[in-house]
Amino acid sequence: MLERIRNSAAAMTAIVRRQEITANNLANVNTAGYRKDRLFEELLSDATGDNGILTSSRQLTTWTDQTHGNYEFTGRPLDVTIGGPGYFVVQDEASGRSYYTRAGHFSQDIQGQLVDSSGRTVTGQSGPITIPPHADSVRITQTGAVMAGSQEVGRIRVVDFESTAELRRVDGASFDADGATPTDVDEPALKAGYVEQSNVNALSEMASMVQDSRLFESQQRALRTLDQTLERAIRDLGQY
Repeated sequence: MLERIRNSAAAMTAIVRRQEITANNLANVNTAGYRKDRLFEELLSDATGDNGILTSSRQLTTWTDQTHGNYEFTGRPLDVTIGGPGYFVVQDEASGRSYYTRAGHFSQDIQGQLVDSSGRTVTGQSGPITIPPHADSVRITQTGAVMAGSQEVGRIRVVDFESTAELRRVDGASFDADGATPTDVDEPALKAGYVEQSNVNALSEMASMVQDSRLFESQQRALRTLDQTLERAIRDLGQY
């Protein structure tokens, strides 16, 4: 009896965790460059007790789906996407830490430096990229060169990792390398005037949320039945 209660409780815990992940994915459906999270359930042990009830020990792990999102045309010269694998490198001025993102919605700050939507400095191959004031026109080439008129003022750095599983989400579409060493992408195939959208499919996430809600309700009913059965067993046992 207790094993059945334990199994139902474990199943409900996994469902609640999946619902939390789904809710966060839906909240970021319009976040540029966002990569949706998924839940992986690992079976650590599985055994049948003397009463014939199957008990198992499971570990829940969150992993990030790194498939690309669709590209949205914006027409802004400083918006840029990566045509293949890789990440832009941005640096937080306050902490000095570097983060990695697919969100290429860039602009200029008051000093003329190229920054992302959170105000973090976009790292070039030779450091921060500064666009001269009153530049006639600014554009980004396929190779990542930032052109102010006919002058190249920097080249956007794009890196990749041997295993993206080592990346740890910091916020939204930003990741920390968590000790992994990035490798520069020599030919990043950038495309200006576009922004990569989130890879979250809202309809799919909503369907998963509905399905998990029904599974949770079924486990609730099972747990309620088990609780009533255990209560009757204890009451009847007290009569003898």
